[in-house]
Amino acid sequence: MEKTTKPRKKDKRSIATERAIKSCLLSALKERRFADLTVSEICRTSGLTRATFYQHYGSLADVLDEILDDMTDEMGDVPLEMCESCSGARRAPRSAREWRGMPFCHFYASRNPYQPLLEDNSIAERLIERVVDRNLDELMLSIRRRHPDTTVEMLQLRYLNIFRISGCLAAAKAAKRNGHDWSLVQPALDSAIVAALETLD
Repeated sequence: MEKTTKPRKKDKRSIATERAIKSCLLSALKERRFADLTVSEICRTSGLTRATFYQHYGSLADVLDEILDDMTDEMGDVPLEMCESCSGARRAPRSAREWRGMPFCHFYASRNPYQPLLEDNSIAERLIERVVDRNLDELMLSIRRRHPDTTVEMLQLRYLNIFRISGCLAAAKAAKRNGHDWSLVQPALDSAIVAALETLD
């Protein structure tokens, strides 16, 4: 019989080291795109050796994936109903815990530590797919509660949701870039998204 091994529990030092690496990567993304960063640069900023870095991560992409996991865990699930309940919201969330379960456009507008990820177009697709996959089951449940006879399949819904979140992020970025008040734009987009998802049969 094959023996299964449990993942080793991380000690405080390992947790602190990985937190430092992730923090350095997020800080570096405020100035440069992820595609332009190197392990050497992150090590130099964090004061760690390359050997220490590679004890914890195989590459910067592994660090990025862990940060994305942290972000989606903090965001929580965003079912279809959240688009409706957030329509008409007049302000962005201010504190770290206010954004849990909010639609992606609100998360983008909030003052959150993951903002550099959301601004970097070189990792936008990877980020959006991570958010979509985190919320896909809950979105399907939302649709099935409303339309028990729906024939939409999970794969179709996945790509519809990539389309939905990509569009929300692009619109929120454009509003920010042009100095427009997102709270005046967002309710109309939410209504359109909910109406479109209601047509799925």
